Amino acid sequence: MTESFPLACRYPDEHNNVLIEKLAKLNDVNHDQILLGDGSGEILKLCAETFTGPRNGKLVAADPTFEAILNNANANGAEVVKVPLTTAFAHDLPKMLAAAKGGLI
Repeated sequence: MTESFPLACRYPDEHNNVLIEKLAKLNDVNHDQILLGDGSGEILKLCAETFTGPRNGKLVAADPTFEAILNNANANGAEVVKVPLTTAFAHDLPKMLAAAKGGLI
């Protein structure tokens, strides 16, 4: 790890296809069903851009949550609905489903 540290800031996307093919084979799925990103923020941004907005629908998220996707959905013009965690600090899935009405959870 110490020797590789100078490369830690790089995103070696040129190797993605090899990894995707191996993951697809390992999980018995089509390679088109796998999306890799440079951190969760990139994937969440793509989800917000694709599945939320004035025409695509709202975003329902637990509260508190990682704020990045909320900001992305807001920027995309989507309604954002926050559902508080339960008293056991778990996602309240029935309330989230009821709030979604076809939106992204």
